[in-house]
Amino acid sequence: MSFADLPGWRSLQLDDVKQWLAETDDVDVIADALRMLIKIMPSGRNRGARDIDEVMRRAERRLAELVRAGQAAGEIGTTSGDGVPRRPRDIIERHVLHYGYVMFDGVSREQFEDAIAQARQFGTISRTAMDDILHDGARRPKMYRGTAVGTKRRVAQISDMAERGLTSHQIAAEIGWNRRYLMEFVRRHKILLVDRSRSTPKSVRVTQIRNLADTGHRAAQIAQMIGIAEERVRRLAAGAGIELSDTRLGSVRTVDANRVLSESTSTLEGIAMAIGLIDTDDLDPERIEGWAASLKDSIRTLQHLHKELTR
Repeated sequence: MSFADLPGWRSLQLDDVKQWLAETDDVDVIADALRMLIKIMPSGRNRGARDIDEVMRRAERRLAELVRAGQAAGEIGTTSGDGVPRRPRDIIERHVLHYGYVMFDGVSREQFEDAIAQARQFGTISRTAMDDILHDGARRPKMYRGTAVGTKRRVAQISDMAERGLTSHQIAAEIGWNRRYLMEFVRRHKILLVDRSRSTPKSVRVTQIRNLADTGHRAAQIAQMIGIAEERVRRLAAGAGIELSDTRLGSVRTVDANRVLSESTSTLEGIAMAIGLIDTDDLDPERIEGWAASLKDSIRTLQHLHKELTR
């Protein structure tokens, strides 16, 4: 029976799905189920992201289990090829199967179930959350171990954002994490976060303002980032002898919005034409994660602008 034939699969009844996965031993059927789940993810996330994520993690582990069994039986080859006509990449995309290996190789069923339970408590049963719980992030493919992903670099990234005065809510939004998972990560790696609070010491506020002022932020920007009034930012800065960028300028510089938007749209049209010439197979895997993160941030900004223009 295929996944689409499973009664009530759209409601993602976990008990039914787990039983179906345990009884299915056809790698192609599991691979088709994963592709179907990926297609419904946007609507599924509106109903409950954790349920659909859990179903996908279970399906990925089951697929890896069947592929390993096929390799042991000589029915499936390896990624490098060993004379067997069928390779894992012929079954499903390699990054999907890689995370299946992450949750199967050297991981007992009890460990997997414990990791699912922990990830559910964190609020996200994502692939990276499972990797962090099971292997502390060490099993991610190289293409996903860029500046923003490797555990040590992630610690450095979050520490830097905290030192710049960003709150846990802002950091979670910036790196795309659920806040509960972020707070657990912060606790585990002993990162000091100073969230918005009326009880935040004055010395901490002054340090936040000084760090942000040194990077060119204006009073209004600093106020928004650390969660206090703009006038209070100016008073604290003046009392500590901190020179704000808009104070140096004497006044906030006005911007010709029409000129900026006109030039931006022209530039974007050129970029869109150039992107059409890119062959993704030729890209450097080591740099893909950084490019993807940068594109995500840019797209979010453009979507917000488009929404404002068409409102």
